[in-house]
Amino acid sequence: MEKSYNTKAAKKAKVLLLSPIFDQPYRLPPMGIAYLANYFKNHPRIDLAVPHITKGAPAAEEILAGEDYDVISGGGMITDFDWLQSFFQTALKLNPRARRVVGGPITSAFSPDFLFSALAVDGAVVGEGEATFEELVLSLHSGHSLEEVKGIIFRSEEGRVIMNFPRPYIDLTAQDLRPDWSVIDVQGYLQHIENQLENSEPIGRLIMLLGGRGCPYRCHFCGSPLGHYRPRAVAHIISEIKDLVNRYRINAFAFRDETFLGNSRQVEELCQALMDEGIDLPWRCNVRSNLVTESLLQRMKRAGCRKGLIGLESGSDKILTKMNKQITVAQSREAIKVMRRVGIRPLISVMFGYADETQEDLDKTVDLLLELNELPEFISHTIPVPGTVLFDEMLEKGIIPDMPTYLKTMNTGIYLRQRPPVNMTDIPEEIYFETLLAVKRRLFSQHFQKNKASLISYQLGDGQVSLSLSCCHCGAPFEESLPLPRWCHRHFCQHCRRDVWVDLALIPEFGAHFQGVADFLDRMAQEGRSLLLVNVTEPHLLDQFVQVDPWNCLWSQVKGLVGDFNPERVPYRQIKLREAAQERTGAALILDLLDRKRTQKELLCLGFKKEDLVTAFPPRMATSWHRGIKGELREVLIYLNATSQRLEDRFGRFGWIARTPRQRVTGLAKRYLNL
Repeated sequence: MEKSYNTKAAKKAKVLLLSPIFDQPYRLPPMGIAYLANYFKNHPRIDLAVPHITKGAPAAEEILAGEDYDVISGGGMITDFDWLQSFFQTALKLNPRARRVVGGPITSAFSPDFLFSALAVDGAVVGEGEATFEELVLSLHSGHSLEEVKGIIFRSEEGRVIMNFPRPYIDLTAQDLRPDWSVIDVQGYLQHIENQLENSEPIGRLIMLLGGRGCPYRCHFCGSPLGHYRPRAVAHIISEIKDLVNRYRINAFAFRDETFLGNSRQVEELCQALMDEGIDLPWRCNVRSNLVTESLLQRMKRAGCRKGLIGLESGSDKILTKMNKQITVAQSREAIKVMRRVGIRPLISVMFGYADETQEDLDKTVDLLLELNELPEFISHTIPVPGTVLFDEMLEKGIIPDMPTYLKTMNTGIYLRQRPPVNMTDIPEEIYFETLLAVKRRLFSQHFQKNKASLISYQLGDGQVSLSLSCCHCGAPFEESLPLPRWCHRHFCQHCRRDVWVDLALIPEFGAHFQGVADFLDRMAQEGRSLLLVNVTEPHLLDQFVQVDPWNCLWSQVKGLVGDFNPERVPYRQIKLREAAQERTGAALILDLLDRKRTQKELLCLGFKKEDLVTAFPPRMATSWHRGIKGELREVLIYLNATSQRLEDRFGRFGWIARTPRQRVTGLAKRYLNL
């Protein structure tokens, strides 16, 4: 029976709902906000304002000051904590009469006391937002008691934080819930991603939708708050897809369900409906290895499924058990093989650094990937997320620092581009980051050696090389144009949909040089000599050697780096060039390109022998690159003199420029132009 709300007048409750990414329309669209916008459209008692999510949107302060709201709400992920904290403080200051409500996954991540001590809010919506947010807003607007509103946390008049009983989950077969994408600049978003490449393939005008909500599994690293898997009615999904095609001209879609295969009967009915309705669009979904059957995947393939994100996570059954993943290595191995057989590309995700993981466990993950001859789409460092079993375990062990500090740093090393903030493994801290990079490098280096394209022809130009090659898997020819300097490139074959590597050592004049470096490294190893990597003027050149070892023996011989690197990103012993004299009994591999002769001369002056110095890149490659970047460097100097804008705004595609301080770029550009 519906409650009777005393509204005192016919006036609607005026509600603001703002997303943390309201000014970033090209990020993954906030699906939760879009669902609420549609649910409250034409609501008889609630006037929901959702500011258009677009680039150049007004500042949050301007939005808050623009209207007199009854309820101000926002929500998001744990990573949005700082924004939400600032947003609600500003809302309290500018509109103290309004009640403030937070929602989204963040409300399930923290204890109620911490959430309400950290955020200036009066209420929090836990779990699915539609019906709970509706009842909470109406209760706040009418002065009705909040004690009976299921699915919320609130602060009583006495100041106590109270968590009410959870709200029953929505029957998604009875209600046709779908997002209202008009609240974002959806055309701008689609145009932005339409021609972006994902493994050499344009993503297309792809939009997200849900086939259901929830997940029946309870992985210890995940904090899904939406309960068991509840599929939507197939007719509602088909209707939504048709509407998206007609309204936004989408040409691809992706199911964002946590467990898309959670109801195999629904998946079969959906696939049949897609074929019956003539919806011939490529789509992707999440796949769980213990739910895969070949017959089901074959039906999905016929209905348009082209990619499946599969959480392999680890090649160690011990770690999978600790994760409570409820899958085995054998199931993952077979699932990926089946996906390849039926023609659905597996987008594999793995996690390094789980609790109590050892070097042996990490090696098992790499060995499994090499056995399957697959490179993962995602390699991430395990992050203990508040609200999960893993987080509680690490908090009890004292591995998690104080909460505010942890929230600011928890994602800093998630993709291993810098040192992770926590170490939960059995690997000593002093070698932890270096070990993770070595494990990842072994995977990529051995995959590189095993999956090289064949060279047909090439043409070396100014700053780039154009190649004609053939795939090592299917023999299909392809063209590739690569900017210099580099020595390898990962290519995605459009025909067999597998990764293949372009090795510039296949070019004769480059190959001879790389072979010379290999012989040099062999000689140093036989003589028991230590090796320094010298990268003084162009530290960005080190990155590709950290990722892939062209000689499969480089890093086992490296004693230290000569250069100026951020130790949080480059976890190797570092020394200054002037200190290299103490290492003169060793040898040096010079990574500098344009300044290689100058660096070599300085090393000779420090006492190194000429026969113990080798440059990593072929001289012809350095010359070609120098000619190629002259025009770009002139443009850089003109730009630096004319504006104070960030270099990333104009030269983001040139990583070495975008990541280098302005003053250093100016000096390098002037020197290179005079070489």
